[in-house]
Amino acid sequence: MPGTLIGTIAWPSTFNPQKDADDPCVEIRNASSTPLARLTVFFLAEKHRDPFDVKRSTVVFEAFPEQQSATANNVCLVVERRLFDDFSASNLVREGMTDYSSADAKRNDLVVANVKSYRKRNPATILIFFYGEEHLEPIKERLVRDQSADTTIRWISSVSFDTAVSNLEFNERARFQTSGREPAGYTGLRPQGPQF
Repeated sequence: MPGTLIGTIAWPSTFNPQKDADDPCVEIRNASSTPLARLTVFFLAEKHRDPFDVKRSTVVFEAFPEQQSATANNVCLVVERRLFDDFSASNLVREGMTDYSSADAKRNDLVVANVKSYRKRNPATILIFFYGEEHLEPIKERLVRDQSADTTIRWISSVSFDTAVSNLEFNERARFQTSGREPAGYTGLRPQGPQF
């Protein structure tokens, strides 16, 4: 029997990488002191090497090192291969290098198994994933399925900057907003002319 999702939150982007990192950090600390679920998952989805995503992930990653024991005991940092290679911490779970292609579903199974193994030794109640966006739903599905029936899970995800921009709705009124804009030029009104 799988765990139970008690809440799924899609964290909106402010389009400011520092704020998009600071806000989840506050939420992570709050989850540590007042757990609403038996397991809280933060998934920072990214398009690798996008400067916005790298900045956001780095700020969050560096906020929860093992030295901050009050929070770090509850937090497990879960990192996709080739990310944060020069960092080490006792609360860090790495995917590890394999021959699997980037789209291979076995990678999602592997990281969920690694997290399970880590949590047997260190019962972290907060997981922070630093992973490519294409892994968000498969990891979520596998992680929920892998929990015991009495585990309640709160899931908070933040999409990549690129996806956040592409999800913006076009504002038709913005095309006609002229305050603060200089005209490109002027033209005379000749309705019978071909340029009209």
